[in-house]
Amino acid sequence: MTTNVTQGLAAELIAEFRDLTGEPTIPSGATVTLFYPSGFSTVVQTLTMVQADQQPYRFVATWYSAVSDLGLVPWSISVSSVSSGPQIQGTIRVIRP
Repeated sequence: MTTNVTQGLAAELIAEFRDLTGEPTIPSGATVTLFYPSGFSTVVQTLTMVQADQQPYRFVATWYSAVSDLGLVPWSISVSSVSSGPQIQGTIRVIRP
């Protein structure tokens, strides 16, 4: 799924983690990695996700789109306790204000 974000605004990425039985679980850590266009290159930025206050099995990270040119920003969320690659992936489309 692609989500539009107006250039200059923030995007909040929220992940809720569950175990194999579907029960909420709290991983030891989570990160979101974004690949955004800037000039003639792609910048890779990794943000540490933090636990939400009221729901500790939810993790949140905020990305500020002002650093990106217009275009697509693929992202992936990984959990430090799982080594099989990203667990969640998506795309942000940075659009004109």
